[in-house]
Amino acid sequence: MRRRPVALSSARVPAALLCLSLAACGLRDARTCTNANVDPETGIAACTRWLSSQRLDVDARILGLNSRAMHATRLRRFDDAARDYKAAMHLRPGDADLPVWYGAVLSEGGDGEGALRAFDRALKLDPDHFAAHMNRGKVLADLRRFPEAAAAYDRAIALDPENGNARDGRCWVRALIGADLPGALDDCDRAIAAMPGAANPLNNRGLVHFRMGRMAESIADYTASIDADPAMASSYYVRSLARRAQGDAAAADRDLAEALRREPGVAARYAGYGLAPAAP
Repeated sequence: MRRRPVALSSARVPAALLCLSLAACGLRDARTCTNANVDPETGIAACTRWLSSQRLDVDARILGLNSRAMHATRLRRFDDAARDYKAAMHLRPGDADLPVWYGAVLSEGGDGEGALRAFDRALKLDPDHFAAHMNRGKVLADLRRFPEAAAAYDRAIALDPENGNARDGRCWVRALIGADLPGALDDCDRAIAAMPGAANPLNNRGLVHFRMGRMAESIADYTASIDADPAMASSYYVRSLARRAQGDAAAADRDLAEALRREPGVAARYAGYGLAPAAP
């Protein structure tokens, strides 16, 4: 259960009792601001009060901006988060982490090209920044620039070979374009080993098996993915294709209906990847 501060009415409690000194007020706000577990609105308000102090040094101001951006991101206020990260970048232009965080919220807000520019800025500062390469791969895949996405994941994996998210991302991209399917299968196997119980790598391995014509293995992976996360529409959709390929039309129809119920656009999205039901 999330711990929340006790609310006191300022109409009933003298201001002097709420905060005995400006320094104490600032410390309390700093602690609330930087606490990732507080209610995000409470965190934003505390950060804003803390940042209003003229006595903060650069490190403290950057911490406050980053923390407020974190709370805004939790509320999906990506423009607000991006504005704070950009202000932090201005204060410390040589910090490669800041443009990575900035790029991540730009991506979440739908500005993929802006996100790529931010990641490129980070890589100019630190060519071996794992998160910059990793996030570039994700954004490039979202932009359907799959060969570039695979290359970005290559760089990330070279830096951290056992990272499950990077392996999962490259497995997905390779499966989509049908490139090096044995390598894609190895990536997904290693992602599953690194993230036991996670739905996404099971879903992606199901696609690899489907591309390889291994329908029974594909169905088993998608079933396991659904068990881990029943909300993922693509698991039902591609399982319906695999079941239809096996001649089980009734089960395929049930899966397709469930996929469309959960995400009406899933069939069109996967048709764009070359995965559409076979003509009757």
